[in-house]
Amino acid sequence: MSKTRPTSDNREPIPAAATALRPERAAGACWIFALALALSGFALAACEDDDREDDGTYTLSDVEEHDSEDSCWLVIDDVVYDVTGYLSAHPPGADEILPNCGGDATEAYGAVEHSQTAQSVRDDHRIGTLVEE
Repeated sequence: MSKTRPTSDNREPIPAAATALRPERAAGACWIFALALALSGFALAACEDDDREDDGTYTLSDVEEHDSEDSCWLVIDDVVYDVTGYLSAHPPGADEILPNCGGDATEAYGAVEHSQTAQSVRDDHRIGTLVEE
């Protein structure tokens, strides 16, 4: 009998072999891994919440300090996202995101139609809300 990782509710358990392969949880990594499992035919459990703080408040000055590939924060509709760990996974490439690091990306994000999955991945990177200086 194969081992499974128990879940705290009535979701399907994740096979232990798949759990062992699960990468360290960077924001969004769970959903990328879940998609890979789904494409491989595994039964999936919903990704569990991680321990990151996602209710912080930040000023635009705070966001502006994170304007590089090494630390990329951006604002979309007054919500602050840390997308550093997602840059290499972004389907059109990091070059589409990098010019917006450290600033308000609302217009750039809105100029492109994003799927529900893309919006879900975006939400995984939420770290807080933008407040006045």
